[in-house]
This record gives sequence, C-alpha cells and structure tokens, in this order.
Amino acid sequence: MSPLTTRELYDRLKDRLVLSRANAQGEYIMAEQTRIGNLMTPYLKAQKPSEYHALNERYKALARTFERIDKIPGERASLEAMIADFAGKGWPVDTLQARLERLNREDAVYPVSDRFKWQVLPDFALEDGYAVYNEHGLTVVLWRQSRVYKLNFGYIERGVSNEQVLQRLDPHVRRVLAALRPRAAFEVPRQPGICLPFGFLADDGTAPYVVRAAWFGRHQEAVRYDLQVASQSLREQFEARRAADLSLDRADFPVLEQLPERQFRLGQMTILQTTTLTKWYLEHETDRRETFQLRAAHLGASPVPSMILQVDQLHSRDGLSLKLLETEAVEILGQVQALPNAPQVAQKRKRT
Repeated sequence: MSPLTTRELYDRLKDRLVLSRANAQGEYIMAEQTRIGNLMTPYLKAQKPSEYHALNERYKALARTFERIDKIPGERASLEAMIADFAGKGWPVDTLQARLERLNREDAVYPVSDRFKWQVLPDFALEDGYAVYNEHGLTVVLWRQSRVYKLNFGYIERGVSNEQVLQRLDPHVRRVLAALRPRAAFEVPRQPGICLPFGFLADDGTAPYVVRAAWFGRHQEAVRYDLQVASQSLREQFEARRAADLSLDRADFPVLEQLPERQFRLGQMTILQTTTLTKWYLEHETDRRETFQLRAAHLGASPVPSMILQVDQLHSRDGLSLKLLETEAVEILGQVQALPNAPQVAQKRKRT
C-alpha cells in the first residue's frame, strides 16, 4: 500500500509493470548491445580486428533498429487515426490498410525480451486496476482512495504450464480481491480479518490459510522471531528443516551443535522443540561467543492451528539466554488461538 499519491504516478507504475511490445523490443536490443560491448575488448581489437569490426557493425545496426522501433507506435497510431477518419468520410482506405499491415509485419520481425514472452494480462474485471503475470508471479495493482494497493501472488509446482498456474490462482485471487478494502488510519474494523497499512482483508475464518510473520524483539534487536501458522499440517516443512539441520557439517567453523530435542504438552498442544547452537570460538579461547536457533512447533491434531515458531539469536552479547527464550517461545505459542469457524488441521490417515 502506498502513501497518498496521484493518478499520474499510478499510471506510471503500470508502465513499469506491464511491458509493451516496443519496450520489450528495446529491452532485447539493450541486452544484446551490452553483450556485444563486453566482447569488444582491446585484446580482440588488437589480435582479431575483423571480428572486432563485425561486432562494431552489429552494435551500430542495433542502435539503428532501436531508433526505428521507437517510431513504430506513433506511425501505427497515425495510420489508425487516418483510417478511421477516411472511413467516416467515405473515402477509400485500401492504401492505408496495406501500409498498416506492412508496418505490423515489420514490427513482428523484431525480437522481444524473455520477460515479454512470459507476460500475460489476466482479466479480473477490475475497476481502476489491472493484473499482470510474468516470470515473477502474478501482480495485481489497484487504485483506491488515492492510494496504490499492490498484491503479489505466487505458485510453485514443477511441470505446470502458465495457463494451469493462472487457472489455479484464479479463485484465490478473486477471493482476496473481494475481501480487500481500504481502511482509514487508526480504524479498528468490527469484523475479523487482517489489518494492513491503510487496508483491511476480511476473513470469516472458514477458508484454509497459511500466515507467516517475522519480527525483532522490542528491546532485543539481536533476537528475531518467525511464526508460521496454518490450517493444514506443517509437519513436512518442519521435518525438512530438521533434516537440513542434521545434515550440517560439524567439522566446519563456526562449530554447530544440535542440542537434544524436547517434547512437552502445552494445553491442547504437543510441542516439539529443536535447538542448534553455534559456537564462534575455538576450544582454547577464553572469549566464548555463542548464538543459537530455537525451533518450536505444534504439528498434531487439535482445535489449535498447526504452527512453527523459529527464534534466532543473532548476537550472543546482546541477546537473551536460551532458557529465557524457551520460556518466551512457549508463551507466544500459547497465545495463538483459532477463530470459532476456522477449519481444523486435517491429519493424514495411517496406512494399515
């Protein structure tokens, strides 16, 4: 969400996010010129002048092409306006149509950047808004109450075409767009949902969700917290992180030590805790500095959502003790509650 801004800046942002064919052609030419410029070394000029000359001519030809493609949109707009004017007056337009077709054929010959090949403009029937899909994912930009709202959606799965990705994202994007509205400064909405800077995302608690938040301690900037809460089990993510911890090379410096795992009950939850200690010293040194990473998770079935809390102490001298942060991690997990209508974590049935 942006601060208060103007419609002009909103339109300029669209020009940056949505790549036109002319800009894509310009991107290709500039990338090609950069590549050729890196090849035109003093050594090549001295040892292989013919190759150097050929590259130089190619560079100049690209510059002429760049000037040409910069004129095509204007020529196209002029021809289309003339055709409309002639047709309205009943004059023949065959010659103008032929010129326009030649211009379009010429335009199609010039190569475009890979970014343009990826680009798709989905239609979500947005009023004062647009959507663009490219190699970075799906971006939706809205103009609401003199503010720009930019939302990014991603989908990660191998072997899926762009069309399939857009089909699978479509219902989720529409649900988010329907729930999103502007929010006045310091407004506290009455309905449940997520407060964003000058925005509010309504949520009745019935849809599956994964929420992740990270923050630093208020008085302890050396301590970083990362909390992930989901309506589906996070066991696979937790096991993947634990496997990565166990595969670390303990012979490297700094020395990494895996502390014994803990498992204990907290209300309706079963908490599993892992801790990795990092020793920033050699055994003979008296100035011993240690940092650690604590990971506590609730992965079992209960009305409480599945969650993983990771605490990283980044500086041993400015941080808290492991015992204090273990206590604080338990307090944080104990404060997470599910909404009354929230879907409970579905557990996979064991095979018999």
